[in-house]
Amino acid sequence: MTIPLAYKSVAIAVMLAEANFCANRLQLPVKLPIESQDIQNAMVAPPRRHVFMGRIDADDYVFSFARTGRLRFIINLKYEQGDKPLRQYLEDLAKFPSKISANDAYRMATNWLSAIDLDMARLEKEHPSVVRQQSFRSWPEDGKASREILLPLFDVKWGDWNNPSVDIRLSGATGELISLRQEDFSYSKRPEVLINDMDVLWAIRDEDYAKSSPAERSNLLVRFAAVKYPFCKKSLVTNTNGFLK
Repeated sequence: MTIPLAYKSVAIAVMLAEANFCANRLQLPVKLPIESQDIQNAMVAPPRRHVFMGRIDADDYVFSFARTGRLRFIINLKYEQGDKPLRQYLEDLAKFPSKISANDAYRMATNWLSAIDLDMARLEKEHPSVVRQQSFRSWPEDGKASREILLPLFDVKWGDWNNPSVDIRLSGATGELISLRQEDFSYSKRPEVLINDMDVLWAIRDEDYAKSSPAERSNLLVRFAAVKYPFCKKSLVTNTNGFLK
């Protein structure tokens, strides 16, 4: 399905604005505000049943929106395995001892979730948290038995461990957020809708959008953005036109 340019333009702009809100609240180690020139990749999907979906990659972070208008997950790409063999990846991680405890990891995770407006009181009541530090078993060499080696990685999950409602992974070596995922959005107090009147925005023809002036394109954000952000500028729409393919 071809996505209209006007819809794609506004969608990228509102994703960028919500990403900035969360990056600021989570104190991610990025330059704020994240601007259109910082985006390495942007994807906008057709809405399903008026549900907004998309993703932007910027400053080593992925910000993904799915299932509702809310931000579903954030991933820090610096901690991806990449092309490394698993053994090398784990051994390299193990070289950096954790500087925090499981209690510290829990405190940091709950502070982050509170910062992006999750109802922590209800989440804790309905899904008590579990904290685990990751580990792996060394490969036996020269007749030596394998042993458990702790990694500087902590997982904090609420709900079933294999299918949690909310989960966070963080680095015990740097204190950085590695990933944050929301599978149950009922605990989020963030606005559920990012774009107003999707049908109207979707109906704007590409030829009409192409003829519009920079001011008219900027006014699209004012007209259709459901949330007014401190980082949400009218110029974001025209500055994201490089991704309109």
